Order: sequence, then C-alpha cells, then structure tokens
Amino acid sequence: VAAGAYHTLFLDSTGRLYSCGLDADGQLGHDNHRSFAPEFVRDDVADLAAGTSHTLALTASGQALAWGSNARGALACGDARDSHPRPLPVAVPHAVLAVAAGGFSSAFRTRSNLVFVAGANADGQLGLG
Repeated sequence: VAAGAYHTLFLDSTGRLYSCGLDADGQLGHDNHRSFAPEFVRDDVADLAAGTSHTLALTASGQALAWGSNARGALACGDARDSHPRPLPVAVPHAVLAVAAGGFSSAFRTRSNLVFVAGANADGQLGLG
C-alpha cells in the first residue's frame, strides 16, 4: 500500500495494482477522474510508490514505470509534459530493484546498487549537492 496526497495504491499478492482517489493529474492510471473504490491499473507489479500526485511502479522484470504529475520532472520520463495519465517507462539505464517517491521527486535503486533521482531539488531532497 502507498498513499499520495489524494490517491491510494494497493498491490495484491499476485502483483495486480489497484488505485483509488482523485485523479487530477492522471496519478490513478485509469480512466476515472475520481474513484471511491480501488480499480485495476495493471499486473506484473513488484513494488510501488506514491508522491503528492504521481505514481511509480516496478515490474517483476525490473522496469520502472511512472505516471501522473510530471511537475519538476518527477516522472523521470524525459519530456516536459505536465502530466501523463498512463504508465511510461522511466529513463533509468539499469534494472531497477526499488522505487520511492517524495512530494515531487522520485528515486530508483538499481540491482547494481546505484541510485537515480529525478524531480524537485529546491531543498536538496535529491542529494545532488
């Protein structure tokens, strides 16, 4: 389970991801703009994270996905669109082991123990110095 500001994510034991809440920026990953009960998003999910209004998922094969608000580049998808309502591959050049989300930032730990970060860094939250 992970929770953003206005959305909640649920991962069942078979790797099926569900979401509910307010979908102002596409963070739910399905067609409803408000969902009062969890709705299916995708399967094959091994890990998940929720930022203020974006969602991260990690597939069983190590592919990181992101959707929702791309404010301050939080989705790490390589474009400047404000939001993406459907899962997009994240531009991490290694297989990912874990995902984490802050308010408007994202972090990806790879299987080779490298960490890639994206998004807001005004207060040093990305650790880039």
